[in-house]
Amino acid sequence: MKVREYTTESQKEIETFLREEMTKVKQEEETENEQQLFLLDNEDTVQSMLDDIKQSIEEKISKRQQEITTEIDKAQQEVKNYFKDREYNRNRKNVFNVITLLEKFRRQIDDESDRIRNSDSYN
Repeated sequence: MKVREYTTESQKEIETFLREEMTKVKQEEETENEQQLFLLDNEDTVQSMLDDIKQSIEEKISKRQQEITTEIDKAQQEVKNYFKDREYNRNRKNVFNVITLLEKFRRQIDDESDRIRNSDSYN
């Protein structure tokens, strides 16, 4: 008798569990159906939302591309300025070397002129 009661009790529990699960599944299906109907009924609203999201993403991409382009331009200008400064300094050194060399030549010419004058005065 006890086995039979246990079996009947277990069977009732199983039936209750199955009914609850079936109810949950039906509710989930109804919720899903309602969501699908909502989307179908509000197709324009959903499309508008999607368009807004797309536009927002495109604006963010455009803004980021602009920032990147600005940074690249800034970096290029810095490199140009660096090489321009180096060239300017190199040219200044070259001019200084030319001036120094000219002064040396002038002294040599002056020395040679003085030597020639002195030699002429002895003759």
